Amino acid sequence: MMTLSLTLILGMLGLAVDVGWAYYRQQAAQAAADAAAIAAAKASVAASFSPACGGTVWCGAATNCPSTAPGTPSSSFDNACMLASANGFTTSGIDTVSVQAGTSNPLPTVSGPAAKYWAVVRVNEALPALFGAAFARGGLGPGAIATAAAQCGGGAGTCSSTSMYALDAGNNSFVASGGSTSVIASGGVYTNGQMVVSGGASLNTTPGTAEYCASLQTDNNITPAPVQQCNANANLYASIPTPTINTPVTCDQTNYKLNGGSATINPGIYCGGITNNSGTLNFNPGLYILYGGGLTSSGGSASLIGSGVTFYNTQGGSYNYSPIVISGGGNATLSAMTSGAQAGILFFEDPSCSWGGCGSSGKQNTISGGSSTLLSGGLYFKNDPLVFSGGSGVTTQTVTIVADTINFSGQSKVAPYAGAGAIGVPSVTLVQ
Repeated sequence: MMTLSLTLILGMLGLAVDVGWAYYRQQAAQAAADAAAIAAAKASVAASFSPACGGTVWCGAATNCPSTAPGTPSSSFDNACMLASANGFTTSGIDTVSVQAGTSNPLPTVSGPAAKYWAVVRVNEALPALFGAAFARGGLGPGAIATAAAQCGGGAGTCSSTSMYALDAGNNSFVASGGSTSVIASGGVYTNGQMVVSGGASLNTTPGTAEYCASLQTDNNITPAPVQQCNANANLYASIPTPTINTPVTCDQTNYKLNGGSATINPGIYCGGITNNSGTLNFNPGLYILYGGGLTSSGGSASLIGSGVTFYNTQGGSYNYSPIVISGGGNATLSAMTSGAQAGILFFEDPSCSWGGCGSSGKQNTISGGSSTLLSGGLYFKNDPLVFSGGSGVTTQTVTIVADTINFSGQSKVAPYAGAGAIGVPSVTLVQ
């Protein structure tokens, strides 16, 4: 009787071990499925903020990943397979990792709101029963399924914009430093490189998130906690056309300067840029082409006022590039154009400019105006840095920033621009 009982007890213990192992593997499979589904949906958003099937945005019925995951992903399918493999699951024998994705609605595996793009990942692993083989002769086969969706406000409608994107993939891509620095960016912060929030500085992105790729350096003062993600940051303004400048160039103004008092100027081509040393400079609505020279407003009494304006910063001929500089405690009340090809962008740097400003001496764009500075629109500096500092953030700036690198110091409040011409970005969440 003791021998028979011992056999039964050992068999039950063996079955308990097998079930525990199977549960552990199911949890691991679920983590892999979750990561893979999110990676596929994130890759679709990185390719386009309104994903359409084709090219890098993969759509199709459930398809097994290859036994060897791609080293360099070229599609959302590859991204899913790569993340599943990184978490320990590949297609091998009767073990499978499959991906299903599309843009049609409703979602195939879960009821609920629609999505601009969705990805379903299924992970199935066959585990033989070891100790409890006599009781589970068919073995134990843990599996997992996850569905990630790129949605706008919980559905497929109009997306809301985000606060800022740092496109550089290297160190110090986004920096907030110093004990007096406090950044509130309610639409989120996204960087392709390193995120640094240290030296007593703080960053709050509620209800958005802070996402970085390369690395994170922080004193644990980012709220909510940042997320490492390397497929989030497409160039938000990549599809915006640059203004057409006819040649030969006809200058409407050359080396324009205001040294005091008040003046009102009109849209046009400003060869040598615009400089406000002091006084109040008013801008009538329209497109201002800074053909070299940039825009400079400095001094405590300098003010810039304009509604429905866009500044396109470029260079040409003998007029060398200079950055956008608002400094010295002066104020600016500027809002972007609401119609036209460049609607929604307030400052638009020529995308062909490389770091150093179209071959200039490497000056950075700076916004450090007074406490009454109020900007509204997109700030687009694809290849050059942007520095926000001092009083530029006492009032909430409704701007969407896309720059090579972004550096904050002092008190700054940023909410995403949502006016005419704003480009919305889907958010990616697990819905199953």
